[in-house]
Amino acid sequence: MKIDIDKYEQMPPDEAIARLEKLRDRLLAGPKRAFVDLEECEKDIIFVGDLHGDIFSLARLLKAFPPGPERILIFLGDYIDRTPDEVEGGALSLVLVLADLTEEHPETVMLRGNHDIGDIMPCSPHEWPTELRRRLGGKWSQAANRWKEIAMSLPLVVRTWNGVLAAHGGFPRTLPFGSWNEFEMNDERLMMHTLWADPGGDDSGRGLPPGTNFSREDLEKVLKDTGCGCFVRGHESTAIGTTLWDRKVLTIMTAGYYAERARRSILIARCQPETRVHSAADIQVLAFNGTIWEPFRPFALPDD
Repeated sequence: MKIDIDKYEQMPPDEAIARLEKLRDRLLAGPKRAFVDLEECEKDIIFVGDLHGDIFSLARLLKAFPPGPERILIFLGDYIDRTPDEVEGGALSLVLVLADLTEEHPETVMLRGNHDIGDIMPCSPHEWPTELRRRLGGKWSQAANRWKEIAMSLPLVVRTWNGVLAAHGGFPRTLPFGSWNEFEMNDERLMMHTLWADPGGDDSGRGLPPGTNFSREDLEKVLKDTGCGCFVRGHESTAIGTTLWDRKVLTIMTAGYYAERARRSILIARCQPETRVHSAADIQVLAFNGTIWEPFRPFALPDD
């Protein structure tokens, strides 16, 4: 699948806003759900980490692993902010690609990231409004409002039939598993736990409320309750391409910004339909080496 990047970079403001409104309308017309439970099928699943406006990494991914009869793509959130300088159209270009992609392939899952709701639950840096002003001029606020509606309609966590639980940062901890879709989509504690949490560590490192991060015990409980073997996430730039706690947590990112900062490759994760996932050892992680995607062995962090 080849992306015409110039088309999205040069899309007129009115057309760009219309595309966002179309995506918003599709989401609002569908079920309002914090949790997506993927039904069993014969498709590979590709997990895509934070993209942060990196339309070039998205293009490389879609060329090698297009959605369709053979695979489903799951995006782990953070589509905006920290956009590479060379992306002339800003993160809006990437968002417009995803709007078209999800219309053509409605089985695609777009999860919410913490940067995606930066106007609602502040994060730093939050460059999205500035990008929209530069790209759309006086019509920027229309696009900003449409994106707020889109972002707050995106689900927060997904489970695959073969044993993967995935979200941007963490997972719900204030309602039992069977009640996750009873959450209000704007529940602040739910968003803290799913969009901001990291495994273990000190909550104050990000200036978060005490109890935001999840413990090994929290993870063991949610994996048992959901019948999953591994939690796949993004969000944590210092943990790109690592596993934790007996390979029960896998952290990936697909944005070139973070890969360069951490001196690592952009990563995706692939889960084959016939493979029952007991840990990250059952998930194939792939890295783009500048030419092709090749296997990448995640580094197992020491258990605390």
